Amino acid sequence: MAIALKNAIVYSTLGDCSVCGAPKSRACSTCYVDFYCGRDHQKEDWARHKVGCGAVEVPEGKKWLVAARDIPAGTRIMREVPAISFPKLPSGSEDGCLCRGCFTSVSSTSRCKSCGLPLCRQGCDPDGLHRAECALLEKADFKSKVDKGVVKLGLHASYALTVLRTYLWLNDHPQMHQVLASNMDVDEASLSEVAKAVWHYTRDWLLKELGVLWIVENRLRRALLLAVRNHLLTHKEQPSKGYVMMSNVLLEQACQPNTFSVLSPLDTGLTQHVVLTARLVRRGERLSMDHLENSLMEEAQRRSYLRYSDMQCSCKLCSDPTRLGLHLNSWPCSHCKKGMAVPLPAVGEEEPDARCNNCHHLIPSTEMRAAKSGPLRRLDCLEKVAEKSPWAWAQFLQNELTPVGALHPTHSIALRAKLHFIFAINFVDISLERNEEELIRWEALIRDFLRTLEVLIPGHSCIRNRVLGPFVQVLFGRFLHLWNRDEPDAVCKVPLDEADRLIKEMDVVVSTYKEGQDTLKKIRMQHTMWSAALTMQFTAAP
Repeated sequence: MAIALKNAIVYSTLGDCSVCGAPKSRACSTCYVDFYCGRDHQKEDWARHKVGCGAVEVPEGKKWLVAARDIPAGTRIMREVPAISFPKLPSGSEDGCLCRGCFTSVSSTSRCKSCGLPLCRQGCDPDGLHRAECALLEKADFKSKVDKGVVKLGLHASYALTVLRTYLWLNDHPQMHQVLASNMDVDEASLSEVAKAVWHYTRDWLLKELGVLWIVENRLRRALLLAVRNHLLTHKEQPSKGYVMMSNVLLEQACQPNTFSVLSPLDTGLTQHVVLTARLVRRGERLSMDHLENSLMEEAQRRSYLRYSDMQCSCKLCSDPTRLGLHLNSWPCSHCKKGMAVPLPAVGEEEPDARCNNCHHLIPSTEMRAAKSGPLRRLDCLEKVAEKSPWAWAQFLQNELTPVGALHPTHSIALRAKLHFIFAINFVDISLERNEEELIRWEALIRDFLRTLEVLIPGHSCIRNRVLGPFVQVLFGRFLHLWNRDEPDAVCKVPLDEADRLIKEMDVVVSTYKEGQDTLKKIRMQHTMWSAALTMQFTAAP
């Protein structure tokens, strides 16, 4: 028998009404995806809401969420809040001085009187998670192990405490063990090398340092994997705050997923996780997500993150060395000057060699690393100083793309630069008199990027949605030039009609969070203004 989704994730029972935005509205009791202030608004929204309501389930004994029926693209199918929050140390930090309650940085002497862990003030425990770990640590006499009143946990101890917090939460929610039993009941030999290392130091710290001998080992492994699979999730406004979402272990990893998520804050201070379908999902199809949420990430870094998260991916993009012909990590062959040096399958941590798809010459990994080091270094430098200048990014692309530079148009470094270029358009006032030829170049670059994106991540996605906003602004600029030249109304209407279609597409995603709604409202006002001006001109024409 399938497990209902609402019994497999953690959700909020109150939120803004999906029709009028009224706060503290009640959630739909079937799916908890939408909130309504009353029956009238629930009935009014039923035609839209019923498409995703109860459309996802967890088959008993299976690992992944599946579609209970056909689900159209752009459908909200899940809304959840973190099951657990925890302090997240910066990379490379050995100082564990983050408050266990609110996750702010504290002095090394500011600590809980009962267990000795960092705490900004006594009783700081907004979600009650510290109370459970505190009782266990006090019982284990952990406080006496704190060195001269100074808390210095280090990464191993901090991670072990995160796993312990997860373990204690799962014990308080026994139904979640049923959900995770198929997904995470693995023996030590089945863990990835990275997860195995984390498992060893976590188990050793809990058993040897704390002396907590009563912990059930297979349940501790579930807690470990739940924490490991969520290690990339970080609160947007508070990077030191990590959290665990149950859906992260129920959605299969895929670089070309059939779902995507939108993260946005709630008034309660929690971060909600809204999952939508990226394309049509057929009944019985497993639901997948790219948990790394960065399709343009360097391949070596992507492999490293997947290994650390104990996740495997065998999607079409991963199994094709040419990355579906985009050659995200390939370089022009230095031997024949005609083909592309395509990376060979990676083995372990080492960066692979490459082979030319034209002359079949073997290019060593050292040469591949040397080829990308210069453009990558210059990209990193520019990211720090010029993110709001499209002209700086245009200059970078001009210098680095062939024939001047060595980058081909769809290399991941070039695509990252193009994305920065597009985002920088948000900081340009299109209503000012912009050069029309410049706008035409911008429009061509965005269209080219969207075509690449359709191969890389087909359908709806957060990255596509973020590109559409600047694209609409460029279309407004194109309209202004056509209008000022007194072009026929039918010609002027073309960019406005396309902008209207894109605004409707954007609404699928941004309607899930307040900040997006406010941004889209401004764009709609601009569209209405230009459309009204065109209509008035047409009406006034003799």
